[in-house]
Amino acid sequence: MSKTILVIDDEPLIAAGLSEKIDWRPVDCRIVGTATNGADGLRMIGELSPDIAISDIVMPGYSGIELAEHCFREHPRIKLILLSAHSEFEYARQAIRYNVVEYVLKPIDSGKLLAAVGKAVSLLEEESRLSSHMLRLESAAEDAQRHLSSSILFEVARHGEGVLGEKEYEVPERPGVVLCVRLYNIRRETADGVRLAARDTFRSRLAEDGVESYLESRSEEMVFLCCLPERVDHETGRKRLLRSAGQALDTLCRDLGQEALVGVCLLSRPYRDAAGLRARYRECMEAAPATFFRRQSGALPLEALPQVPAETVGYADILHHLRNGNTEPLLTALRKALGEVEALGDRDTAVSFLKDLYRHASAAGSKAGMSLRPVGASGCLFENFARKSREVEDYLVAVCKYIASSNDFVSRLELLVEENYGNRAFGLTAAADMMGISSSYLSRLFKKKNDQNFIGYLLNKRIERAKYLLETTTLRNRQIAERVGFDSDHYFGQVFKKHCGVTPGQYRATLTENKDNHTDK
Repeated sequence: MSKTILVIDDEPLIAAGLSEKIDWRPVDCRIVGTATNGADGLRMIGELSPDIAISDIVMPGYSGIELAEHCFREHPRIKLILLSAHSEFEYARQAIRYNVVEYVLKPIDSGKLLAAVGKAVSLLEEESRLSSHMLRLESAAEDAQRHLSSSILFEVARHGEGVLGEKEYEVPERPGVVLCVRLYNIRRETADGVRLAARDTFRSRLAEDGVESYLESRSEEMVFLCCLPERVDHETGRKRLLRSAGQALDTLCRDLGQEALVGVCLLSRPYRDAAGLRARYRECMEAAPATFFRRQSGALPLEALPQVPAETVGYADILHHLRNGNTEPLLTALRKALGEVEALGDRDTAVSFLKDLYRHASAAGSKAGMSLRPVGASGCLFENFARKSREVEDYLVAVCKYIASSNDFVSRLELLVEENYGNRAFGLTAAADMMGISSSYLSRLFKKKNDQNFIGYLLNKRIERAKYLLETTTLRNRQIAERVGFDSDHYFGQVFKKHCGVTPGQYRATLTENKDNHTDK
């Protein structure tokens, strides 16, 4: 059935030309009406409900962008093509926001316009096919008994057989496995479509291979409870399911065409009863976050994931090279640390590590006068470790290069103080040597900017850090003195009392007393 087109343009010659002089038969379309302004166009869209609307952008009444917004919100099925004599970026950006199919410049090339309409027709046909496919799937999914079975099975998987209570329902004793599917690096604007395609692809693949399955879909993953094939041993059945899952992933990645997309399938060991189902489900859910580190798509048995105890990875060397503008040593230290984090296989540790690096790099860049900030969102959902770590590396290198090229010696000096205040040998001369300038010149620059000499600034920094350690730790005065760069605890006590009016011991006692009083209240 041919598609219908509504033409909207306030220039009568152009509207007539589009209606009468272009042969729309090659794209199987026909003109159902023309409007000479945005208001009439809006009315005729409601009356005629065309499949496609071709509209000028600049018109009296309603602009083409306003029509696009209206269609986007009220008539999402209609495909809109915009015409304009201006190739301005803002128009194009707004057109993308409202899912405009194409943005065609005037004077109009009939070939380009026909191609745009052909694209709109293809989108309409694809949506129609998808809609029909969805109706068939939803019809099957609404079978009452199957829905009940799926709900109860997943309740048992999460909470055990006791959740059934006195319900007259038995968990099927047919052996099965848990299949967990996670997708990473999904383009944000296509997320809903990707999830839908993934669900359909895996369901179809499993059904084609004769696998009875029950699905639980979440924002971050899909979980299938799959019955193992009859008349084959469990290990052979698992291998067949792994192959099916791998083929489904291959099909999905090929059809979506998203190069960054990484899909990972985990297959549990077999379960034979309700207790086994709960155990296998829990194992799968606990192991799933480790797929965050997978760099390539694939299906694998649960036991193939590395089991490494969580530890911590330091980044002192990374920050040292960052604050000194040493790009190559920074990259070496960063990549070594990222490799150690990846080897741990703990997602929470990795995410925390990357966030801390972002935070420290942002602070260092800001202190050096850099306006660039970390990009909070890359346009992808559920990014994996490889993508997140690449973003961290790019940002740290940008900050490091900025610091290296910066002539703001005072900001660089303040960064060095943050890193070296605990080193008793650190001072103005050492800092000047690191930056390759004379200490007297650096001293004058610092005093001019801060209205304070460097020795006083460094001493204040050490006292501030000492107060923090007194407030948050049980370290002794001698240990604190060593950590903040004093030669002895005696000298530390003298300086602290001069600055704070009390000794370190009195300062800590006051804190304890205030805390006790607050607790009593």
